Amino acid sequence: MNALRLTSRTSAGRVPFGSAARGFTLIEVLISLVILGVGLLGLGLLQATSLKASYSSNQRTIATNLAYQVIDMMRAKHVQAYQYTSIQPGVFPRPANCARIVYPSTGNLAGDDIASWECQVTQDLGQLATAQVFFPDGAAGRIRVVISWTDQRFTATTANEQSNAFTVVSAL
Repeated sequence: MNALRLTSRTSAGRVPFGSAARGFTLIEVLISLVILGVGLLGLGLLQATSLKASYSSNQRTIATNLAYQVIDMMRAKHVQAYQYTSIQPGVFPRPANCARIVYPSTGNLAGDDIASWECQVTQDLGQLATAQVFFPDGAAGRIRVVISWTDQRFTATTANEQSNAFTVVSAL
């Protein structure tokens, strides 16, 4: 038969609108791009939170090491251990003054250790870091070291700064 055969294509070879077309439409591509963008944004926020937690963990580790360091200095110089109670908040030298400390500077080993340790605290934990040593019962008592610092890296204003403190209690 020579009858015309009906096909699903137009005379120009294009598939007409509404037929069973294959491939992705523009709407499908845009929706998938939005979903991908939201997922990548979530990964970026997760990375920022992870970085902040890692930095805070590092500062806590530094504070732990500094607290145990001063306790070990007190144990090494147990006769002069009472002198370490002179470590009080607000009297720490700032990093600019730390370069002037030459060890040993006073002939008093405990005093030199204290000055050097206070400089190390401000250099490692920031200029707002402070510490306090409690040794209430003398040689038979327990030592308590409190180190405080402010997490300044991820805050824009002083109102948002997070204050942290670490306390160690140990026997001499």
